[in-house]
Amino acid sequence: MIHLLIDNGHGYNTPGKCSPDKSYYEWDYTRRLADILFVTAEQFKLIPHFIVDEAKDISLSTRVKRINSYCDTYGSINCVMLSLHSNASTMGDSWGSARGVSIWTTKSQNNSDKLAAELWYAGERILGKGYMNADWSDKDPDFESNFTIIKGAKCPSVLIENHFHDNKEDLELLKNSAWRSKLALMYCEGIVSYESKYLS
Repeated sequence: MIHLLIDNGHGYNTPGKCSPDKSYYEWDYTRRLADILFVTAEQFKLIPHFIVDEAKDISLSTRVKRINSYCDTYGSINCVMLSLHSNASTMGDSWGSARGVSIWTTKSQNNSDKLAAELWYAGERILGKGYMNADWSDKDPDFESNFTIIKGAKCPSVLIENHFHDNKEDLELLKNSAWRSKLALMYCEGIVSYESKYLS
């Protein structure tokens, strides 16, 4: 049984992190998405946990400690962590042209890369071709950076940039509750595929 650890991104007190027209705030969006994901995960027989109950931002070190506490309790092999975000190509102060969903892992090769690949392929199936960004330079679709929250986690962990909130077309998707449900479905199908392929 997989325990899904949900990190819902930034808090209301994080500066910036909004659309240029201020109609969208990342901290609010990621909490709405996390709520949908929680319910969807239960439907897939996953066991969801919120890492951040607070509306305000909390430190990355605190988030990592909470993630690893679940790993210590349930076993790292039985946990996966998704950190939910939206992206910006212009620092959020003007409209940009970049679009799509990107999945990030650390620079080392481990089970996070396998999880990321299953999430990516689920995105291709559920969202449709053209919505998923990829970096195939190392033969898998994830992007790589040693973000603290995924580098410090004991379990397979990814950071997902769900579209660009400074792109007008992506912004409409981000605001759409039905599209948020599709993203949650993508995550859960990807996790179940990862579990079936690598943990059975």
